[in-house]
Amino acid sequence: MQLADERSHGGTLPASAAFDLTGDLPCASCGYNLRGLSIMHECPECGVPVRATLLARVDPKATELRRITRPRLVAAGLVCWSVGGLVALLVTWVMRLQDAVAAFGGGGFGRPFDAVPLGLAALVLSGLGALALVRPHAGIPARKTWSAILAVALYVPLAYLYWLVLARLDQGTVPYFATPTTPHPEEMVRTMARLATALVLGLIILGMRPMARVLVARSAVLRRRAVDRQTLYASLASLGITMLGDLASLIEHALHGPVLDAFSDIDVFLIGLGSVLLTVAVFGVVADSIRLVPVVMHRPLGLADILTEPARSPDGERAA
Repeated sequence: MQLADERSHGGTLPASAAFDLTGDLPCASCGYNLRGLSIMHECPECGVPVRATLLARVDPKATELRRITRPRLVAAGLVCWSVGGLVALLVTWVMRLQDAVAAFGGGGFGRPFDAVPLGLAALVLSGLGALALVRPHAGIPARKTWSAILAVALYVPLAYLYWLVLARLDQGTVPYFATPTTPHPEEMVRTMARLATALVLGLIILGMRPMARVLVARSAVLRRRAVDRQTLYASLASLGITMLGDLASLIEHALHGPVLDAFSDIDVFLIGLGSVLLTVAVFGVVADSIRLVPVVMHRPLGLADILTEPARSPDGERAA
């Protein structure tokens, strides 16, 4: 059949085709429903060719995609996973802002607002969201499923390390803002805990990335943009910069005098730069997750959903 042949060639239509739209198809420009028109026509409202809307809205791989069993749960999990991670990160910024006020505002300000419980609650929300993404539909390779399961399990040590650094090791100190004098054993423990936190977070991102790619593959537009590569790779690169800063801090603990001061400047710069870039990247992950919600909630539109070949007279002419 001609329609099947066209689908096998990536969903493109030859110029001679004269199919009618039997399904709903909003115009890519004005949103007018083009149902009932031939693909050779133009939108009666704005004049955009119907074929242009087909190229913009129809996914040639729609028939290859599996149905998501619980789309609402997966969509909610996707948003909770990204937003929970962002909130936990913003809580860290709130704590650091209070540290800056304590360091430069006279030293007596301290931390009037303990935001750590909020950050831990956000991590729990993010972990539950990740759990909803473990197997969004059937047919996913086992290695991707186990990768996501491992990522969800790593939320337990991540939450512990988050609490250890912000609620315990930071107590009574102003990290990054105190002038270094001599190495302090507890500061080394804190640096190693931060390194472990970045490592665990990086493993979570790597573990969840295959499922992110599974969901991105459901949208032709997002496939071309490769959103999971841009934002998740950016997050990993940012974590790498902060880890370099923490490694410089470990070197600092073994040094004395002017060299110690120089390494202190390097580690604070790298950790600050990495933290800013990570925050920007996580905002991008949240934005991409929100873009994926309608993709998860609704099956992509295929040619077979909206096209049918018109009836023809015995002599081969199109019937009126």
